[in-house]
Amino acid sequence: MLIEMVTQGVLTTDPAARVTIQRSRHQEPVEIPSIAEVKSILAAADRLADHKYKYISQPWQRYRAMIYLASDSGLRPQEYLALPTADLLERGIRVTQAVSRSNRIEVPKSPAARRYLPVSTDVLGMTRHYVDRHEGPNLAGLVYPGEHGGHQQYGHFSKRCWRTLMTEAGLVQEKEIDGEKRLENLYTPYSLRHFYASMLITNNKDI
Repeated sequence: MLIEMVTQGVLTTDPAARVTIQRSRHQEPVEIPSIAEVKSILAAADRLADHKYKYISQPWQRYRAMIYLASDSGLRPQEYLALPTADLLERGIRVTQAVSRSNRIEVPKSPAARRYLPVSTDVLGMTRHYVDRHEGPNLAGLVYPGEHGGHQQYGHFSKRCWRTLMTEAGLVQEKEIDGEKRLENLYTPYSLRHFYASMLITNNKDI
């Protein structure tokens, strides 16, 4: 699968190089991370999950599994935030629900969004390992429940996980906003989905 191809160096060319996806005439094109950048993202997640301080490593056991699954499946963030343990199958996952804009878990509105996705053995193993070792409350029966047992909110995930991940991976840039210099992420959580799609296109697969 995708993670195996990236980490084992199977790919000899970068399918994401100079690729953008134009969302509309009034929005900036979507930037897709390169293979090297995706490797940096995964390595950063590994380092954080293996951190010597438990208060850092403990939440990153969950976040690392999420990032690897996102990279290997093309899931939307709202889909893996609401992934039920019942949809973790032998060779992949089902998508039957997602976190809505109103922060509720709802079924997908379109039939195409309800789908089966094959996932590599290594990533499935990492995911099951996290599920088996999770000791906190899990009121919603999710693969990646939040601290209080419900689902994680996208905004919290973006701030607590993604921002830290981008900094650790060195994928931030300094921008001046209102006269103040700030570090901005080069990519969003959706960038892993776009990267996955670019890989499918390169390998002549139906998106």
